[in-house]
Amino acid sequence: MSLGNPRDTVGGKGEARKHPRFSVDVEATVKRGGTKDFKARTRDLSLTGICLISAAPMNVGGVETVSLVLAFGHGAYSEPLVLPARVVWCTRIGASYQVGAMFEDVTDEQDSYLDMFLQFLDGTLSPRGAESADFDDETPAPEPNDLDDPFRR
Repeated sequence: MSLGNPRDTVGGKGEARKHPRFSVDVEATVKRGGTKDFKARTRDLSLTGICLISAAPMNVGGVETVSLVLAFGHGAYSEPLVLPARVVWCTRIGASYQVGAMFEDVTDEQDSYLDMFLQFLDGTLSPRGAESADFDDETPAPEPNDLDDPFRR
């Protein structure tokens, strides 16, 4: 997992966001009704949406189920966070697709877990038994192995 700082804007100048987005590289499993699950990588994440890099296109307006798992290191992982998301846009970039989706019909429990997930990302919360140094900037993040993401080359 590669963490970034929260950012208040993504994209164009003056594009204000209601919730900060976190630049984060986490493996995501995407489920579509009637098709096989596939893997994608997160580009950023907020309380209301997600940006994914995928080898497969996604239909704008379609609802996908996105499952995220945080890796804490030393073989420790979070429980999967499963969220329904409506695809808002999908753009081809090289051999991959960048996909923006908004979470929808999120239960109070899912919303609470998403908020906790984001607190892990911004460093205000750490897994039980983990030293806060695990999340500091002194240790460089490993390079992602996802060669399909043109932004990470």
